[in-house]
Amino acid sequence: MIFNRLFLLASLTIYIIITVIEVNAGERQLSKALQAARAISSLDDKIELTAGELAQLTLFIETDFKKYIRQKIYYLPRRVSGLARSLEHDPKTGYTFIHLGNQGRSKLGRGAFKQVSKSILYDRKNPIMVARCLQSREASREIGILQHLQGLQGIVEVVASTEYEDQGTKYTTIFSKLYSPGAFLHRVNKRLTVSEKMKVVSQILQGLEGMQARGVVHRDIKNSNYLLNIKKRRHGKRRKIQAVISDFGLSRYVTDLNKIYVEERFDFIAPEALFPEKMSHEDYFRAEIFAVGCSFYELFYEMRPPWQEKLFFSSLPKAPELHSQALYSKIVSSTMARRLALARKKERGLSAKEEFEALILRMVHPEARLRGNAALLRKKMAKIIKTRYRT
Repeated sequence: MIFNRLFLLASLTIYIIITVIEVNAGERQLSKALQAARAISSLDDKIELTAGELAQLTLFIETDFKKYIRQKIYYLPRRVSGLARSLEHDPKTGYTFIHLGNQGRSKLGRGAFKQVSKSILYDRKNPIMVARCLQSREASREIGILQHLQGLQGIVEVVASTEYEDQGTKYTTIFSKLYSPGAFLHRVNKRLTVSEKMKVVSQILQGLEGMQARGVVHRDIKNSNYLLNIKKRRHGKRRKIQAVISDFGLSRYVTDLNKIYVEERFDFIAPEALFPEKMSHEDYFRAEIFAVGCSFYELFYEMRPPWQEKLFFSSLPKAPELHSQALYSKIVSSTMARRLALARKKERGLSAKEEFEALILRMVHPEARLRGNAALLRKKMAKIIKTRYRT
C-alpha cells in the first residue's frame, strides 16, 4: 500500500512537471496542482484515476477551468474538455467537483429518475469524497425541503445543489455527505449488535421527529432510503454509528397533502392510510410512524414483516376496504402473541431489549392512535438506551 502510494506520487510529480512545461504554465499553478493531486491521491486508493489523468484534472482546474467559470460555464463534460472526468462548479458555494462517473466503485445506486455516484469536492489541502445524486426531473421542492431540514440529527447532510443543461436535457444534482452505499438493513443488519440497532433506531427517530416538527412528510419510506456509517472500533471503544433518512424526492409539507397517499410504496402503508380522503395532518404523521416501524421490525427481527407479502398488494388501489381489513388482521395475527407476552412480563420488569421490541411493536400497531408521536418515541428510545448501558 505504501509503495503503491509512493509510486503514484512519484509518477504524478514527473507527469505534472512535463505537462507544465508543455503548456507553459507558471510555477504557481504547478505548485497548486501538485498539492491538490497529492491530497486527492491520498484520499482514496480506489479513485480509479491514473497519475496522468489526475495531473491533467488538477492542472486544468487551476488554469483553464477558471476561464470557463468566468464565462458562467459551470459544467464541463469530458467529451468537451478531453479530460478523464467531467467537472462542475457551484457558483453559490464556490465548490468545484470532479465527477468520478457512474461505473465501477464510483457507482452507488440508481432509481427511476436518478443515479448516485461519487464525486470529489476539490480542495488543494482537504478534498472530500461526496455522493452525487444526479436527476433529470425538476427537484426544486426536494432541494427546498432538504435546506429546511439541514442541521437536524438523523437527516442526510447536503453539501451543495446545482443545475445545468447538457445536450438539451436539464439536470439537477444534489451533493451530500458520503454514507455507506445501499440499504443498511440488507448490508449490515446481521452484523449489528442489539445496542447498535438501538442507536440506529434512536437516530432515525430523531430525524423523523425533526421532520414532523417542521411539517414534512417523507412519503417514500423504505429500507434503501436510510443511510448508515459505521466507524471501526479503536482501542476497545464501541463503534460509532450514524444513521440518517435520505431521498426526499417525494416529500411534501403536510399542509400540501390532500387526498394523497402517504407512502409511494403500499407495502409500507398503514391500514387507515388506504383512505387518503379521510386523512388529517396528524393522520399523515401517524401513518409515517407505521412505515418507519416496518423498517425497524425488519431491523430487530431480521425478517420482513409478514404483512408485507406481495399477496396483499395485488388488488390495490382497486379494493382499499378489503385490503385495509386484511392488512389490519395480518398485523394483529403477526404481533398480538408477542404484545401480550411483553405486557404480562411488564409487571415484573422488561429488559432493555424487550423494551426496545415493545417500542417497535407499538410503532406498527394497526390502531393509529396507539402508536404515539415521533417526539414521544424518540424520548422512550433514549431512556431504553440509558437502561441498556447501565446494565
